[in-house]
Amino acid sequence: MGGYCAPNSESARNKLIENLNLQEKWTFLNTYDVIRFSLLIALMVGILWMIIVHCLPKFAAIWAIFLGSITLIAAGVILLIDNAQGWNGGDIWRIVIGSILIVFGVIFFAMLCIYKRRIKITGVFLDYATIFLGKHPINFIFIPIFILLLAGLIILCLFQYLAFSSQAEPEAKDSDIYLQLTRNPVLTILTII
Repeated sequence: MGGYCAPNSESARNKLIENLNLQEKWTFLNTYDVIRFSLLIALMVGILWMIIVHCLPKFAAIWAIFLGSITLIAAGVILLIDNAQGWNGGDIWRIVIGSILIVFGVIFFAMLCIYKRRIKITGVFLDYATIFLGKHPINFIFIPIFILLLAGLIILCLFQYLAFSSQAEPEAKDSDIYLQLTRNPVLTILTII
């Protein structure tokens, strides 16, 4: 935590965090476990999906859209009925985002029904792709290469953002032991683009 050891006593730790204005930093450190758990789940779902696409390619396109629409609707409903502790956006944003998720889920489900023939053609393309990969399994090596290059690009963009955002002189704020940076908005927008 920036050179500080947190005490074992919960009351002492809470007092230290409150006195040094470290609430946001402490909350951010707790998000690392969530990120690790999410990456593990995403890896397992990705491997399972790759197996499904390879074994049942004609049904994979239909199931992708169906499960995507169900997931969007479920996420929208959960956002509407759940009062999450970490949500700081206010009730109006929760309602707006939840409603948008539900509308997109319904649209995806309607697209599944409307474009059923085109989605079946996608299944045929996936079938030919799995046949190609079955005949030439060396092409599987391009998947981790692509993932590594994508991770490198993300890291490069993060370092570019850090370089652009640390351009200004840091300044001290009241009741905070850390210096704060003022970001250059033009360079930040260029990084986002």
